[in-house]
Amino acid sequence: MLGRIKRMWRNLADRRVDPREQIRQAMEEGRRRHHRLREQAAIVIGREHELRARHTRAQDRVADLESRTTQALVLANRARTAGNPDKAEAHERQARLLAGELVNAVEAVGQRESQLDQAVQATEVARSTVERSALSLRRRLVELSALLSRAEQTRMQLEINAALQRLDPVASQGDPLALERLRERVDDDHARAFGEAQALTGPVDLDRELREAVVDDILDRLRRKAEGE
Repeated sequence: MLGRIKRMWRNLADRRVDPREQIRQAMEEGRRRHHRLREQAAIVIGREHELRARHTRAQDRVADLESRTTQALVLANRARTAGNPDKAEAHERQARLLAGELVNAVEAVGQRESQLDQAVQATEVARSTVERSALSLRRRLVELSALLSRAEQTRMQLEINAALQRLDPVASQGDPLALERLRERVDDDHARAFGEAQALTGPVDLDRELREAVVDDILDRLRRKAEGE
């Protein structure tokens, strides 16, 4: 019961509001919604660019660590050839440390790739949503503009009729039914337009033994590469 009374008061209030103002408000609200959607899409797209830059830096770090590890192994090999086992051992220790960092860097690249893939998908969805919103907004503005034009014509006719009534009470007999039908058309179009608008993961830490196996594997591969230089 209370809800019905509220709806009745709301309907009465709507009837007292100039339909032209309601149409203009609907047009402005549509523009505001599209603008908010574009702002949200810009955040999503900016996030993708940020993740892409991080992914590139992670790849660069992998390349740098691999190069430094290889160089340390080359120096260790040269020191052994020169009969300097202590220096060779120092370079070997450095190579192992770098290889450990290389494992972390490779893991970081994998994480960045996963995040980047998700961001790319989100960007595609955001772009598509903005495009659909822009199309819908253009269509809605055309419809509301046509409705506003009809409302303006109706208001003008009402003003003319009122003037005629003041000039000649007899002329006020006119055709009230035709005017009422015109008013109903504007109200119906307005109601339809509003109705449609309303319808409108942590890095997987390797086990210690597995991690050491990975480091040994990297060192073996890069040692072979170093011995070939």
